[in-house]
Amino acid sequence: MRSDCLAVFCRETKTSVKWECGQVRCFTDDKDQPAIVLASGRIPEYDGYRFVAGLTPLAVQLSIGHEGEVE
Repeated sequence: MRSDCLAVFCRETKTSVKWECGQVRCFTDDKDQPAIVLASGRIPEYDGYRFVAGLTPLAVQLSIGHEGEVE
């Protein structure tokens, strides 16, 4: 997973489901169980969250038409 990806985490309790997401900064250096470190510095896996998905941003190119409209 690249550093510009968005990581999505989930934590289930008896009464609720909590979600957390953020931009990936790097991974911990734990060889047995590396964890994702978010750009905020948080490590959701250490708080009981499980990794659900990694999303890669797509580049979208927009252009301005001759009348100033986005195409």
